[in-house]
Amino acid sequence: MDLIREKIQHRQYGSGVIVTQTQSTVTVRFAARHGEKRFKHPSAFESFLTLCDPLLQERMDGDLRQMHEQQEAERKQQEAEAAERQTAERLALLEQKRAAAKKPASGRKKAAPAEAQKAAE
Repeated sequence: MDLIREKIQHRQYGSGVIVTQTQSTVTVRFAARHGEKRFKHPSAFESFLTLCDPLLQERMDGDLRQMHEQQEAERKQQEAEAAERQTAERLALLEQKRAAAKKPASGRKKAAPAEAQKAAE
């Protein structure tokens, strides 16, 4: 959304006009005593900046909502993947323990009959 030349309202600095915009910032020119200020885009529109055009503000609100929903979906996806990895690690550890329990006893028990045979001789 192109916001250059759009009028905004800031809760502390008052009215201003957006003079530059990048993907991650907007620069706003306020009255001479405040000058130009740079804000993070689009997060500044959540709490600091309000667009004077109600239609643009509504569109911005929708974009912010969509961004938050996407972030929440990504967070849930990461949590699910982490839980899946943890489950896989636990299953692998359990399988290792089962495999270790099934292995024949150590060499001592095998040697014991030989020692008994030598003692008998």
